[in-house]
Amino acid sequence: MKFIFLIKSMLHDWVTIYFKYIVTIVVTMVLSFLAMFFIATKNTTENIEDLFLEKWYNSTYMLYTITDIDEMVVEDFDEKYPDCALKCDHQLMDKYIESGLPMPYSFLNNDLEWSCLTHMYCFKLNGTAFPEFTDFGTYLLSGPLAFDSTQSKYAQIMNQSSFKYDIVAGRDYTEEDLLNHNKVLVVSDETGFSVGDVLTSGGYDFEIIGLLHTDDISTCEYSLIPFWFADECMQNFQGQRNIPLRAEYTFECIEGYDCYTVMDRITFEKPLTNKQLDTLSEVTGLDKSLITLNYDSELQRQLTSYMRTTYLECTIFGVFCITNIILVMWYLCTKMYPALKIFRVYGAKDRIIIAMIVTLILIVTLVSLILGLLLCPPAFKLYHLINSVYEWRTRCAVSAALALFSVNLIAAIPMAIITVKRSPIAK
Repeated sequence: MKFIFLIKSMLHDWVTIYFKYIVTIVVTMVLSFLAMFFIATKNTTENIEDLFLEKWYNSTYMLYTITDIDEMVVEDFDEKYPDCALKCDHQLMDKYIESGLPMPYSFLNNDLEWSCLTHMYCFKLNGTAFPEFTDFGTYLLSGPLAFDSTQSKYAQIMNQSSFKYDIVAGRDYTEEDLLNHNKVLVVSDETGFSVGDVLTSGGYDFEIIGLLHTDDISTCEYSLIPFWFADECMQNFQGQRNIPLRAEYTFECIEGYDCYTVMDRITFEKPLTNKQLDTLSEVTGLDKSLITLNYDSELQRQLTSYMRTTYLECTIFGVFCITNIILVMWYLCTKMYPALKIFRVYGAKDRIIIAMIVTLILIVTLVSLILGLLLCPPAFKLYHLINSVYEWRTRCAVSAALALFSVNLIAAIPMAIITVKRSPIAK
């Protein structure tokens, strides 16, 4: 109680008798805070990638399957995890929709955000087995899915709307093609097939009705595969099969589905809560340890670089802040000698005086930080006018606050000790 009384007494003097000095100190600290906020904002732009990419790092969950299958029958594993990834059929997507989990979100608008990818084995071209044309037993088409209007709820989960293409020959799917399960395909012009060619898969002969082209190098070989066919194939596990190659006594071993869709990642607008992560684990049947933020390490590397640079620059700038604060605080502390004499009479020891001075300085620092934080948004608008690539990040304000607090704490301790040591008041 005595300590609180001393603090209240000195604060009263500071905000009345020495008000102009306190205003000077607060203004100095606020300006120092905003300068450090500028340093942090500048360094985020230089060390951390685009704000959208940063959010993507924080919200893209990778889905891994069991890597050790010793306790599972191989065929059971292949049926559940084709190509060692999570099978994504309509049963899984229905569970996802019913779970209430947020739908996938696009930050980058490219294939890195796709939740799923479909693979379709083709066994014949125009009635002739592929070994007659290539050295392989099959031809593998890969790409996003084509949905009819009744399946739009599934299309949201796929998050593949960024797949933009042009039809360069033939035509695209029609609603009737997809609703009636017509045996037609639209494939990439990179495949080398022609409109009118027939590909055999899943017991069906599919006529190629169109060739698509995309300028995106990462998806240029992707074709558009009907969802109805992929889902139908995923209800019919056929086990691993050996398809003869052209060379005698050689085979190509393929997965247990003629066509299948696998889910290996999901990007959300915001990181999942623990409860949502539990729900995702339940929906996918994967242990929570297999659902990870795989890009977190890359973000952490960038954050480490940002923190190191920011605090180094703030430390250099802080030297000037400390000098300024010490000069002003020293003058203010010299005005405290009469009060210190009274406190000594009532038994205040060195450690109490030191603690009191440090506490007073930290109180002023806290007031300055609150004012600085309130001024951050308008100050950022000024910074953004200086350089339009500067982006608002809360961590920049937090970094500036930590830097200023540390600087003032460094300044406060020696200031308090010097004040006590040079105090002319006898103990």
